[in-house]
Amino acid sequence: MFTEVIVFMGSVVMAVPVIALFTFSYVSGIGIGRIMQTPMFPYAVAVMSMIMDAGLLFIECSLIAKLKGGRLWKDSILSLIGNAAGDIIMRTTDNGNVIARTWIPYLTFVVLNILLVNLGITGIILACVMDALVGIYNYRQNLHRAGIIQVIENIQNGDIDDKVNLNMLHADNIPLAIAVNSIGDGIKKAVNTSMKDEKLKADLITNVSHDIKTPLTSIINYVDLMKRENIDNRRVREYIEVLDVKSNKLKQLTEDLVEVSKITSGNINISLTRINFVELINQTLGEFHEKLEKSELHAVFRYQEPNMEVMADPRHLWRVIENLINNICKYSLAGTRVHMALTYRNDENTGKKQVVYSVKNISASELNVDELELTERFIRGDVSRTTEGSGLGLSIAKNLTTAQGGKFEIRLDGDMFTVMLFFDAAEAQEQN
Repeated sequence: MFTEVIVFMGSVVMAVPVIALFTFSYVSGIGIGRIMQTPMFPYAVAVMSMIMDAGLLFIECSLIAKLKGGRLWKDSILSLIGNAAGDIIMRTTDNGNVIARTWIPYLTFVVLNILLVNLGITGIILACVMDALVGIYNYRQNLHRAGIIQVIENIQNGDIDDKVNLNMLHADNIPLAIAVNSIGDGIKKAVNTSMKDEKLKADLITNVSHDIKTPLTSIINYVDLMKRENIDNRRVREYIEVLDVKSNKLKQLTEDLVEVSKITSGNINISLTRINFVELINQTLGEFHEKLEKSELHAVFRYQEPNMEVMADPRHLWRVIENLINNICKYSLAGTRVHMALTYRNDENTGKKQVVYSVKNISASELNVDELELTERFIRGDVSRTTEGSGLGLSIAKNLTTAQGGKFEIRLDGDMFTVMLFFDAAEAQEQN
């Protein structure tokens, strides 16, 4: 039984004695005052009170029973009307047609406001209540939209497992939330696939390089033994020389491939220690003196102070410098100078003191590639591939620099090729 029906029935029972009293007074023609003076009136009042109490008890007991059962509001006609109206509103706002979910609610809202205001003060109050409910609905829609935007930002920041809760969403927030969740799942799937592919490629490179390395070592050893033999045939000696060059080139390529595999898989150990960058450059230039002379290059090294220390891994930093100088020897224009410099600067973002190592050389061939492309694997400035490079040197140098907490930049200005390494100065790191 509806809550309002219970109240109505109880109220009718309570009103029966009063209605009966006034009906008797009207039919008999006796006024209420005279009836109240009759000897029987107290007995009539007692009966009337019992009937009214019965009606009141009926209302109280029924409402208390519904209240305890949690059905007081659910069994009401107002609840039924409210749910029906809410269902209509939700169906309208959830409609796939943009016109249906925007203009129909808007026009309905305007018409109801006009009708209610014309009813007077009661209508104005009802209009205010309706406007408040609409405001609450719009607030909840915007609140849910803010939650969706927050999930999008979390996915953008790397939390691809974050999801939008679809419960309590309505209107166009539902397809938007579903799309955001699908984007997160798609990114997660793509990342997993990419990581799996990278691992497979790294394993393939490692295994193939290992399988090549053993017979290649034997080839190099036997070529070395053949070079020690006193062979009179000039053409045979030329063949041996070609074998020596090509086998060593293949050895370098396999070592570079293994190095790339380790870097991309994160399987490298970084041990940061204090390094005098000036001494390291001088030692490296001493080791490459003959190779630079053979390439007809003159290295000019300038530094701001004789003791410029950074925190880096000595072995990996030496490999970075080695790759840069090898790159210079392969691709620089013969008869030119190679300028190297070590300077201090303050980082624009953190304000930390940094050591900057720059290398400038003139390219022998035209540089028709982008700066960013030169640090990709197997990309070379010599597109004709007439030199002996593998296209891995700069990629390895960049990744090793980044792994040590440094920054690697390439700048091109015509045929001028510049590489810059940025490392935090050792004293700046100690202060932090």
